[in-house]
This record gives sequence, structure tokens and C-alpha cells, in this order.
Amino acid sequence: MEVKAKLSGPQGRMWWFEMGYDNLPPEYVLEIASACRAMLNLVKNTAGGAGGSDRTYSFEFEYDAKAATPKSVPPEYAELFKGKIKNDDLLYSEAVGLQNAGIALMTRLMQGAEMEIKSGQRK
Repeated sequence: MEVKAKLSGPQGRMWWFEMGYDNLPPEYVLEIASACRAMLNLVKNTAGGAGGSDRTYSFEFEYDAKAATPKSVPPEYAELFKGKIKNDDLLYSEAVGLQNAGIALMTRLMQGAEMEIKSGQRK
């Protein structure tokens, strides 16, 4: 499973992360996929207010959990496990807001792993 984000500005890439997961229990795959779908929708629904002479920024987000998808997931939920979006024409403030959301996503995923350990799912 892979999760990637990238913030770019007038001079190119400014910030990015790439994370990979292997051999996850099904519960954590579902948690990660759900959190990533929420992030994708946030990027998708951020309006992008740059125009005219404003400097423009872009934010890309992508994740792929298809290989880790539990076999028993109904087909209508298949969309949950993979997504890719790019939002252009962002103001700096909007781009930084998405960057902060990306950092919050990483924190949320780490907290999920910690909860797995505390709950006894993994040692």
C-alpha cells in the first residue's frame, strides 16, 4: 500500500511525502483507505482561488491499497482503495492548508498503528 502527496509552487516541488505499508491486518487497511479517501475528497473540494497575477500552487495526492484490499470487501466499495487527484490554481494559503492536512493524515495513521499495538492486534 502506498500513500503520496506533493505540494508544488512556481519554482517546482516544495514539499512531499511518500509512505508505504506491507503486510497489514485488514482492519488497518480499511482505516488507512478511509482516511486517504477523506484526504482525497478534501483536495478535490478545495476551490482553488488563485487567478490573475496570483502565484499558483498545486497539490497532488494519491494512494493505492488495491493489493492489500481484503477479499471479502463488496465490489461497490472498491473505489475506496485507490485514488489520485491534483488540484491546481491554489493560493499559497490553500496549498499550505492542504499541506497541514497531509501532516495531520500522517499523524492519524501513526496513531492508528499505536492503537493497534495497545489493543493487542499487534505487538
